[in-house]
Amino acid sequence: MVSNQKTNMELKKILTSRELQIVELLSQDLSYQEIADRLQLTKRTVGFHIGNALSKTQYRSNVGLAVAFVKEQIEDNTLK
Repeated sequence: MVSNQKTNMELKKILTSRELQIVELLSQDLSYQEIADRLQLTKRTVGFHIGNALSKTQYRSNVGLAVAFVKEQIEDNTLK
């Protein structure tokens, strides 16, 4: 079961702009290497940012983080 803390958080208020950028690419089913190539980073740096994002949000997996990002995008677009 997902805690209320997770469902009520806004990733854009918690994560840095680089972390959000990487999570967005992760939500597009890109691998760490593909994200690294696209942003001209190392694969290790991508992993570092994703690790930080997971730690800040308390999600346990990349999938949970990516799904939360997509849900927020849908909610933001619905409110407009």
